[in-house]
Amino acid sequence: MLRLAVGAGEIIIDRNRITNTLQQECPYCGTCGCTYSCDQSTFEESEDQTQRIQFNAAIDGLESLLLALSQTMDVSTPEFVSAIDTALGAIADNYGEL
Repeated sequence: MLRLAVGAGEIIIDRNRITNTLQQECPYCGTCGCTYSCDQSTFEESEDQTQRIQFNAAIDGLESLLLALSQTMDVSTPEFVSAIDTALGAIADNYGEL
C-alpha cells in the first residue's frame, strides 16, 4: 500500500483499490460526485463550479490510471511517486489548489 500526502489531502493506493481525499464537495449536497444535479442545487454556471467539476474529473482520471498501473508495476518507487506529484501539480495548475 502507498499513501501519498498531497496538499490537505491524500491518495491511498492498494493493489485493488484507490481512494483519495482530494476531490471537492458540492457546496449544496456535500458529495464529490455531484455535478449540480442534486435536489439542493440551484446551479448557476460559474467558473468556480465548472472548475470543481473539471478538477474532480481530472482526479478521477488520475485514479483510474494509477489503479491500472499498480496492477503491473511498483508504484512506490521514487520515480513513480515523483511522476504522480508532477501529474497532481498539473491538475492543480489547471483546475485549482489541492
